[in-house]
This record gives sequence, C-alpha cells and structure tokens, in this order.
Amino acid sequence: MKLKNCLDEIKKRLKEKRITYQQIADNLDVSLLTIKRQLNADDIAFVKLLSLCDAAGLSLTEILSEIEDTKAKHTSFTEEQDLAFCENECLFHYFAELFFNKKPPKNIQSEYHLTQASTHRYLRKLEDIGLISLSAKGNISFLVEAPIGFVESAQFVFKEIENALKVVAGRLSNVSQFNDFVIVKPLTLPTEIRDQMFREIADIVSSYAELSERFYLMSDCPVTSLVVCGYNDKNVKNSPMIENFN
Repeated sequence: MKLKNCLDEIKKRLKEKRITYQQIADNLDVSLLTIKRQLNADDIAFVKLLSLCDAAGLSLTEILSEIEDTKAKHTSFTEEQDLAFCENECLFHYFAELFFNKKPPKNIQSEYHLTQASTHRYLRKLEDIGLISLSAKGNISFLVEAPIGFVESAQFVFKEIENALKVVAGRLSNVSQFNDFVIVKPLTLPTEIRDQMFREIADIVSSYAELSERFYLMSDCPVTSLVVCGYNDKNVKNSPMIENFN
C-alpha cells in the first residue's frame, strides 16, 4: 500500500469531520503551507503520517482498513513448500532473506558463513519447490509475489508456534530481566463471547502486523515476538482448589 493512499484517506476524513488544514497546522505548530504540502505529496515519512493522524484525532489502523480493497491479493505457500520448510527450517529463513529482505545470495553467504555448495543447494531447492527460477547464468527470478504467507493449517506455522512457546516458557522465570510483557488471566465466558474475544484479539494483532510488514520490516526497530494462546483448561474448576493444610 502506498502512503499516498493513506494521505488521500486522511483528506477524505478531514472533510467529513469538517476539520480544516489550519486546525491541523495549529495542533502541530507548523505552517499551513507545510500541512498542505504534506497532505498533497506523493509520499511522506511514516512518522509524519502518524503525526497528522494524531493531530486530526484519526486512527491509522482504521484508515488502513478503509483502503483494504487496494491491497494486493495475499497468496499462500503451497503444501509442498510448507513441507519443505518443515523438513529444513533454514530453507525458509534463506528464502526470507532472499525474498523479503532482498539480500543477494552472495550477501547471505557472507553473513551466515555459508559454503558455495550450500548456497547452490538452497537455491536449487527453492527452484525445485517453485519459488524461484534460475537462469543459466545464475540470475534469480521469483515465481511468487508479495504479500505471501502460510495458511492457518500449515505445518510450518504449528512448528513455529511450538518453538515460540518453548522460548516463552524459558523466559517466564526472568520476566523482569527481559522486560517482557506477560498477561495470564483465567476467564469464565460463554463460548460465543470467548470466540468473539479471540476474533477481536486477532484483528488487533493483524492491524499491527500490517504496520510492521509495510513500514518497519527493513528498519532498525527491534523485533518483538508476540505469542497469544487461549485454550480450554479442563483442569480448572469454577471454584478454587483448596487442600488440607498440614
């Protein structure tokens, strides 16, 4: 999504709310001309975009939702590709560096201290499962387009969730040391309300994930791993467990 689309949506919202450019300029303590230039530019720094939204009392996540129909169709890895990534997790990370982070094979080889033979095997395997095409001279053509990800039932996703939960379990005893955010709350809710809560949490996470993927993926911002897990705990009764006090 181009930031220009966001600017157009902001201007539309300002008109609907009858908020003038001068009001925005006053809130940000800048000139009217500056605001006009920012709102009518073909591009804008993301920090300035956030400032415009804050000054106008607008939610950027809502704006992104409004222009959802302009997003490219999200494609998914095939079952064969999912299986290949499960069998060799490094293969996925190699593809991620190549495709998402746009690193040339020679840079990946140098950064991870790979042999030339390993680089060749990674590229050939990615070609075998239909993600890239290699020319006679070794030039790479991608056979997929962004955005691309895994379907909910992908085995690689379950494997990554399992790994993430193991990491979380290992960090729980030192939460204060890592400055991690942790919340554990047993809830007694009807099924329909519980499912609604799950959907709302998923929507919130998806909104921030979109911000991450579109604007911060190649930045120097720290990576935060978010693990959200809700499950039916049959071992917990409606009343607290109290045993004999010896």
